[in-house]
Amino acid sequence: MNLRHLTPALVILAACSSAPPPPADGPSSSAAPAASAPPAAAPEGSAAPTADAPEPSDADKPADEPAADAPKAKHVTAKLPALTWTKTPKLADAPKTIAVADANGMAVEMGTAEINRVNGEWKIEVGESPDLPFEERQSVTIYLKDAPTKGAKPTAAFDSNRGFFQIKQAKGKGTTSYNATNAWAIEFTSWDAKPYDKAKKGIQDVGKAKGRLIVMYELGSDYKPSWVAGSFEAPIRLWDEKDKPAPEKK
Repeated sequence: MNLRHLTPALVILAACSSAPPPPADGPSSSAAPAASAPPAAAPEGSAAPTADAPEPSDADKPADEPAADAPKAKHVTAKLPALTWTKTPKLADAPKTIAVADANGMAVEMGTAEINRVNGEWKIEVGESPDLPFEERQSVTIYLKDAPTKGAKPTAAFDSNRGFFQIKQAKGKGTTSYNATNAWAIEFTSWDAKPYDKAKKGIQDVGKAKGRLIVMYELGSDYKPSWVAGSFEAPIRLWDEKDKPAPEKK
């Protein structure tokens, strides 16, 4: 037998005999489990949740969040000056103290005021605390013919002048906006306002004003003649860039 021809064949058989057996059917019980994905990191700026985090106490709640049992705002009763209702009010008769009102026989303080210009038209509102519920708050709103300035003293003779008295209903609950004949006088003792910023747009608080006023209203038959008089300090708010109202259509 020629052994030189058998040697390569034997080498091949020896190599095949050392190969590992084929794997058994089904999953291998000894296989290492796949590594689980690491938990996602909490977004930057937020704390990762914890299972034992305590519930926030009442002391941790925002300071501006009123408590559920917070007392409701009430009307502030005012001591009225010796002022007689008239169709010809004079500014000199207005008290120099904070504005007060005789609203259908109800003596209340009206210590909140604001001046707004909307679509080029100016108006001033003087009323009770804004903390009162909307349906309870009383106020008077006057529309001005000209833009206010320091030292200006606009007046309106007794007539159906634009404006309204938000007053408690004579019968029933809540308030009503009463448009009725009225007369008034106002003095702006201080006026400090910046012009409207067209680049910013939107509603802008541009300054403050001080002054005093006296307003007389003759309401319906179910109401007593009512008035508001006294001093005010008000923010000046511009709603848009229009500095004068649009001309009336003929």
